[in-house]
Order: sequence, then structure tokens, then C-alpha cells
Amino acid sequence: SIGMHFKDLDPNRQDEIGDLHRGVLRMNARLEKLFSRVKEEHEAREHYYYESLRAQLNPHYLYNTLGTIRWMAIARSADNIVEAIDSLASTLRYSMGKESIVTVRDEIEHIESYVHIHNLRYAAYADLSVNVPEDIMNMNMMRFILQPIVENSIIHGFDKSKSMIHISISGETKDGKLYIRILDDGVGIKKEAIKALESDEKGKRLTGIGLRNVNESIKLQYGREYGIRISERTDTHGTEALFILPAITGETSEESNDSR
Repeated sequence: SIGMHFKDLDPNRQDEIGDLHRGVLRMNARLEKLFSRVKEEHEAREHYYYESLRAQLNPHYLYNTLGTIRWMAIARSADNIVEAIDSLASTLRYSMGKESIVTVRDEIEHIESYVHIHNLRYAAYADLSVNVPEDIMNMNMMRFILQPIVENSIIHGFDKSKSMIHISISGETKDGKLYIRILDDGVGIKKEAIKALESDEKGKRLTGIGLRNVNESIKLQYGREYGIRISERTDTHGTEALFILPAITGETSEESNDSR
């Protein structure tokens, strides 16, 4: 069994029993490391799942948004009401979905609804542009991995000296990998946050789903060569986030359920 030790047996004895004993001890040590690694990966998956559930439906976000829609209906004509309700319904439907794998289109449409609702509540200071080819839109990715970056840009990256923050999402494929790049022209991410991500250290949570948790979950899902790279923009102020994912196109579990 793991952690087993032989009593009254000297591992340093110079015979076949000693050789066998030392071999068992080495194997035992390797197995303990492997089991420890499996345990850490399992805990990371469970933690990400827990955090994603927390981020799915924030009561304050829901109540404040519904309050905004109510006052819009009272204070003005109903021109924006249908649009606001559609965005909220889309956000709630996506948030409460159970599938962990969605299409790039699903994730981006969710972000568009999120930004639209945020602009309704806070006087339209976030501008979102999307430049993703149609073939990439149909590729698969993990749910809720892009939103933390966009949310962080809006909430923490806004430069108060400007009237608006511009956020862009682009995508390309190369050598079997999918690259999704998110840029903003805000105040920029703090260097300690970049260092914490690069060094794989535990850092402060940036948004509802911690950036480090998202990065680790991508690696656990697809492999250690994938993940997120965060850097300060060199062309202007702001932050650049590069998601490196496998280029996979296929039926998601959500589409399969719909077809049934």
C-alpha cells in the first residue's frame, strides 16, 4: 500500500533482499508523488468548478440589472427594454448552462450580452469590438474562460482619465492551435498579477473566477502547453491577454442535447 514501510528490515543491507527493499521504497516514493499530483489536479478542477458556479449568477448583478430595466421603463419609452431583457435572458441562460464545453460563438455572444448590460447600468463606457473569423466561431472551447479577462478590463482596467475603455477580441489558428487575443486600452494589469500567473503562484482573485484558476483549468483540460499569457501592451496603455487552446471543431454536448 502507499506509504507502507517494512519493519525490522534494513534497506542498506547488501544482498538481493536489500536491493528489492530499496526498489520498493523508490517505487513507493514515486507513487506518493503521483497520487499527490492527482490530488492537486482534482482539487484545482473542483475549485474552478466551484468558482464558476459562484460566477454564474451573482444576485447583486441580477437585482441591480432588473432595477435598471424597471427604471428605464418608468423614466422613458420602451425602446431599449426588449434589447435589455434579451441581453439579460441570454446572460442568465448561458450562466446556468451545465455544459463545460461550448463554441467560441457561444462565449463571445455571452460577453457581448454582458458588456451590453454593463453599459446600460453605467452610462456606456465600455466599447467592445469582435474580429473572429467564422470558422473559428464554430470551434470548441471551455465555458467562462474569456469573461474573467473582459470583466477585469471593465471593472479594474478602466482609466478614469478617459471617457471610454476599448476592448477587442480577435482569433486565429496556427499549427493546430487556436489563439484568442483580448486587448484593452485601460490602466494595464499590475506586474505582480502577471508574475503570479507566470510563476504559477497563488495570487489575489481578479474577478468572479480567478485568472490563475482559469489558467490552471485550461492546462488540466488540454495539456500544459496551453493556457493564458498576460502582458502589458507595448503599442499603447492597457493589457493583452492571449489564450492558447487546441483548435477543435465538433459537436458540443449542448448541441447534442438540443438535437435529441
